[in-house]
Amino acid sequence: MQVDYILNLEVGPTGDVIGLTGVLYRFQVPSEVSDPFAAGIFCLSADEDDTLLEADIPGQVFSTILVLDIAPALFTATNFRTFQ
Repeated sequence: MQVDYILNLEVGPTGDVIGLTGVLYRFQVPSEVSDPFAAGIFCLSADEDDTLLEADIPGQVFSTILVLDIAPALFTATNFRTFQ
C-alpha cells in the first residue's frame, strides 16, 4: 500500500477534514461501525513531530496509510469523516 504525506493541514474544529469513508468501504467495514477509531480500525500514533494514521488491515498488523505533519494531540474528531 502506498503511503501519502499531507503537509500544511489545519486541525481543530474549524480545520481540514480527512475523508476516510472510502478506506472503510475498501476494507469492507460494516457501516454500523459508528467510530472506527474506538473500534480499533484506525489509530493515530506519533512519529517524532508527525502523526501516522494507521489502519488495521485484515491479515496484517496496523499499516500506515497517511503521514501528517501535525502532532497527534492536536487532532479533533472533526478532522476525520467516516460513515456519518
